[in-house]
Amino acid sequence: MADEPLSSQYGSDLDDDFIEIFNDDLQESSGVDISMSDVSVGGPVSQGSLAQRLQQVFPELPQCLKDAPLCLRYEITRVFLHFEASMDGLPAHDFRTLLDYNALWKFLKSLPQLQEKSFPERCSPKAWASSL
Repeated sequence: MADEPLSSQYGSDLDDDFIEIFNDDLQESSGVDISMSDVSVGGPVSQGSLAQRLQQVFPELPQCLKDAPLCLRYEITRVFLHFEASMDGLPAHDFRTLLDYNALWKFLKSLPQLQEKSFPERCSPKAWASSL
């Protein structure tokens, strides 16, 4: 068993053929390249390139949010990402007052960089309460 390829533990070579045929058909019908040819697995990744890619996905957290509860950090970041707005200059705030979801949204809507914008959907009160 140690000499068998790992794929045999999870399926047969026929499964791989099926997936390849399915992917080819999907690519032909949609025109979207779904191949994994540009994906590198197990290759060396420089710390610089990894950090750059992560910064493109996850914005750097402002210093004033470092000690805020996770639910506040998440919700504030979610709203700023929705608008593709920078969190630079986010005013320091007593975040204990923002544990009330309505107070948090009032605070966010008062920020100059977010005013007059169409905000994303709010989470449910039950979800917010369970995150505290």
